[in-house]
Amino acid sequence: MTEHSRLIVVSNRLPVALVPAGTDWKTERTAGGLATAMDPILKRAGGVWIGWSGIPGEVPAEALELLRQEQACLAVNLPADLQERFYEGYTNQALWPLFHSFTSKLQFTSENWEAYIEANRRFCAAVVEEFQAGDRIWVHDYHLLLLPQMLREKLPEAAIGFFLHIPFPASDIFAILPRGEELLVGLLGADLLAFHTHLHLQHFRQSLRRLLGNESAVDR
Repeated sequence: MTEHSRLIVVSNRLPVALVPAGTDWKTERTAGGLATAMDPILKRAGGVWIGWSGIPGEVPAEALELLRQEQACLAVNLPADLQERFYEGYTNQALWPLFHSFTSKLQFTSENWEAYIEANRRFCAAVVEEFQAGDRIWVHDYHLLLLPQMLREKLPEAAIGFFLHIPFPASDIFAILPRGEELLVGLLGADLLAFHTHLHLQHFRQSLRRLLGNESAVDR
């Protein structure tokens, strides 16, 4: 990173919980490997973390300000019904079982898929509003597979990275998922894609070839 660039981390959940304290609010850091890894990087870069607060619907303005001032976090508003269909519906009933190769547990509905798109759009809007020239964006995990391409369309010059924290399935398994091609296109909006293992990377490349006809190169 350059001396003046910030890092914008984007994940489904913020690493912070908003807790009512009488008529006020307080913030508490939550345990988690991603937060442990990213906190020192964000402190050095002077960046911000964007994600859902864990509170369905509108978050009070004073709580949003507290998140920003105390924790350098920005909350994405997700109405309760949207959050339910996006998270409990699409990500937990479709993506999670499929990416772990539990094809018999896959449940796909068009309503949950549309909620997934809308949630990713809301994350995109939050990032675009916060973005400053020179910022680098780091998107995390399967909840936000569409986000890199959405950001690319809004911020053509932005540096965008994506890390998948779960396995990427073999191409014959991924091909089972309806609208899977759109997820692949979403990921291709990133400048850099990272996976846990070389096998997961190979599975992704095979899906690109099988479903999109795209060849790819590996940065070792």
